[in-house]
Amino acid sequence: MWSLESAQERMALCGQAVEVKLTTGSSVFGVVYTVDPVSNSIVLIQFVPGSGPKTVQVIPGLSIVSVTNLPAGGAPCCPEPSEQLSSWLEKLFKSEARGPQSEDQRKQTRKRLVDWLHRNRVPLTEHADGSLQIFDVVKIVAPFSVDDCQCANELVLGRVRSLIEAMPSDSGD
Repeated sequence: MWSLESAQERMALCGQAVEVKLTTGSSVFGVVYTVDPVSNSIVLIQFVPGSGPKTVQVIPGLSIVSVTNLPAGGAPCCPEPSEQLSSWLEKLFKSEARGPQSEDQRKQTRKRLVDWLHRNRVPLTEHADGSLQIFDVVKIVAPFSVDDCQCANELVLGRVRSLIEAMPSDSGD
């Protein structure tokens, strides 16, 4: 089984064009996005030549025989390292950046959300720290967006997020 012993080795692979040989005898080419430190699984990104990303592929560590660095432009699905590639990889899985909200904006967003939940007859508790608790299992914290919901039950979390996404953009609706 293939493995990387140190964090430095894992970090060195990130952003590099590689060939991954699999236990099936086939090979996969792509740019390494990240390597899981526990399972040694690799997340590869394959590009359309002269364009953007084509696929994101997770290769389980147990199915990897070897990983070989390729020279710049060594495979058609692997663009040459550049500042543009680095910037694109950084933004790949990050959600849109939210600018800082003023205290008034946070209060207004929270009030709109509370009104929306009451309108939909959703039981909620308002806490002293400003957070909201729904169904006694979902906690919503500032700035009160879909990404600010916390819950261990994925099904309930998904339904609450869907409800928040359906909230009208202004209070007049």
